[in-house]
Amino acid sequence: FLLRVRDDAQTCPDTETPLTAGQSSMAAVLLKGAECPPDRVKAAAIWVEKAQAGSMQWTSSCSESEIEAHRLRRQLKPITTAVKFSLLLLAVFEIPSYCLSDASKCSSGRPDMHGTKMPVLPFTATHALSAFFYLYLAWYQRLRWKSLESASTRNWWHLAGIILVFVALLDIAVSSFNKTGILPFTSFRISRLLRPPVFLCFTRSLRDEAARVARSIPKYADVFASLAITIVFFTWVGLILFMDNEEGTSYFGNWSKSITSLYILFTTANCPDVFVLAYEKNRMYFLFFFAFLVITLYLLSNVLLASVYNAYKDELKAMVKRHYKNQQGAMKQAFELLADDRGLIGLECWVSFFSVLCDPTLSGGGNLEYSSDRAYNKKRASQVFQTLDRDKNEGLDQREFQLVLDVLHHSDVYIPRKAPPNIPKNALTVFLKNLFSEGVFFGGKRLISWEAFVDCVIVVDVTIVFFQTLAFVNGSGSFDVHALDTGHPWFWALLMFSCFYVATVTLKLAVLGPERFWHISPVRPSFLDRRLAETTGTIVQSTGDVLAAIERRACRQMGIPLARPIRRGAPQVSEPL
Repeated sequence: FLLRVRDDAQTCPDTETPLTAGQSSMAAVLLKGAECPPDRVKAAAIWVEKAQAGSMQWTSSCSESEIEAHRLRRQLKPITTAVKFSLLLLAVFEIPSYCLSDASKCSSGRPDMHGTKMPVLPFTATHALSAFFYLYLAWYQRLRWKSLESASTRNWWHLAGIILVFVALLDIAVSSFNKTGILPFTSFRISRLLRPPVFLCFTRSLRDEAARVARSIPKYADVFASLAITIVFFTWVGLILFMDNEEGTSYFGNWSKSITSLYILFTTANCPDVFVLAYEKNRMYFLFFFAFLVITLYLLSNVLLASVYNAYKDELKAMVKRHYKNQQGAMKQAFELLADDRGLIGLECWVSFFSVLCDPTLSGGGNLEYSSDRAYNKKRASQVFQTLDRDKNEGLDQREFQLVLDVLHHSDVYIPRKAPPNIPKNALTVFLKNLFSEGVFFGGKRLISWEAFVDCVIVVDVTIVFFQTLAFVNGSGSFDVHALDTGHPWFWALLMFSCFYVATVTLKLAVLGPERFWHISPVRPSFLDRRLAETTGTIVQSTGDVLAAIERRACRQMGIPLARPIRRGAPQVSEPL
């Protein structure tokens, strides 16, 4: 549950840090106390998952079959993503549609047609794979409806996806006897043409984006219509103005040719060719084209761009408001499932709920891999409960419950599901943990973090590689291969850096564990890759002790002082968290 791996905070239940009297009593209760009904706890955990996604598509009165179907959907999510992308990529390895009826049209039979040089699978293999992918998507949609039951909203996206899948399967079935499918008048297979629309209907992020774009169109349709009217008006004027000269014959002979010429001029693709003939006849004709370019290219096109931006921004604002509204509603539903008659979440219920949150199978702490993981999650739940229960009423109210969920939903927070690796306790392991998590200290002051030290090493390594390149390439344009020989100093210099990188990654994996290393400590193949990953937000950053973050925010909101000081070396949490 902690963001930064620390020696005194992320140890197994046999940690060197002793529990307080309150925590010891809580831990005793956790091992033998009664828990909330499992179905209510699982339903509340799903509500929290929906809250993080900004969705209200769930029901508190769900059955066990709905929970199992939802659990299966979540476990199959990576497979479903792979199926959708495989359905699209299948076009790279299958025989083109125009080759099915007449093999002479293929690129191998036509030297003037270039191919991709990719291996082409037999028609039977791609035919079977395509049928399997479509059948899987149809079954997955059926599983979705089964998991939601009464809460399912069969909007037109889902209905369109099912209809398209049915049509594609019909085309595949017919193509077993007729290779051209259900469209005998063309060589294009309808099942192949429907792959992008099916991908769109079965990918929520894409269809939400497409829906926002579609809803924003009416807000800038008037500007788009003004642009079209302007082009038609100048076409009308051009037909009259150039009716008896060479300009009219070449570019303004009729309405179709005139609209095409002016539209291409709007894109500046035929500028200045379109008005050269008129300019040679009379230089005043240029005023016509000048007015057209100023009004359309420099005025209406910029107004259109601004209108599109404002319309899409309004849709994004509405989406954010809807997201947070659904988030609040979903968290309220979760709290009502967990709360007792007092309107509070008791300790046993909170521990069961937290164990389910840390279990991707939604089966509770009993199915975690090791018993130490179950005890570890119970201890973390006890610590969070003690941190939030400042009024000592032995329960969490809705405000306190929402407080911890706000922290968990923060984009910089990741919850490790398993206990840290149980490594031997000695001076070396303690030193490595402190080094990787807190950095280098001297005289009680932090000199540099380990990540910053690795950055410095990478800068030195890149500098050495640069000078090696200068020695590797001589002035004649050829390469000095002796610069890479094992007896050359350049080889040993780079080998030492490679050994340093391997030792760093290996030791951090051993000390922190694969889960914490992957989500907290970024893998750094190069300085540039790390900076690019940080810029794009693909690395989960450490923002400090989440327990301390919850405590700070709770104390600020409740107006009470901190109960314990922030430990040395823990970075300060920013105000938005």
